[in-house]
Amino acid sequence: MCGIFGAIGKSIKQEILQEIAGEALKRGPQAYGIAYFEDENICTQKYANAIKPQRAFRGIKPESIIGNCRLATCGKYTDIVSNQPMVAGETAISHNGNIRSYLQIAEDEHIQLETSCDSEIICHLVNAWGLEKTIQRLSGEMPMALLILQRNKITAYRNGQPLYALSVDGCHYFCSRNFTGAEELEEGRIYEFGGGHDE
Repeated sequence: MCGIFGAIGKSIKQEILQEIAGEALKRGPQAYGIAYFEDENICTQKYANAIKPQRAFRGIKPESIIGNCRLATCGKYTDIVSNQPMVAGETAISHNGNIRSYLQIAEDEHIQLETSCDSEIICHLVNAWGLEKTIQRLSGEMPMALLILQRNKITAYRNGQPLYALSVDGCHYFCSRNFTGAEELEEGRIYEFGGGHDE
């Protein structure tokens, strides 16, 4: 079980970001990571232990960010490369769930995996097919909650796992644990925020 969180908007409130990161940490106490855009590039910070959210956010002011607090069920959390968020090309994902057949999917689709984390396969599939076809392909791998970070956009999806959202002052916040003012996202629906989409 992992905790996932994210935010997007011109003026992300640090106090809300720290709240959702702290809530996510309660679901995944072993490792910690964030991904965000800076100068048109995806940047990541990954730690093979739980850290205080203030430390991870020190010195950055992103307009879009996703994070993952890991409880490893596939691979070792001490292997930083295999900790989330996973990145492939211009796509980063934070995922809660298990893709039990990820090795078979990678073989079937001729995908070269670079980590021992099952969630990596989602990045490759989203880049190749988009989210809707990826969800269809992974339909037997539910439950899951998922945040996808792409340039100026976060896509959120849940099926069988919790994922909550809050929109305030033009910014959107997400967490796999309930937080102040948030509402649970509808199951099975794809939500897009930023990039001209806000639903």
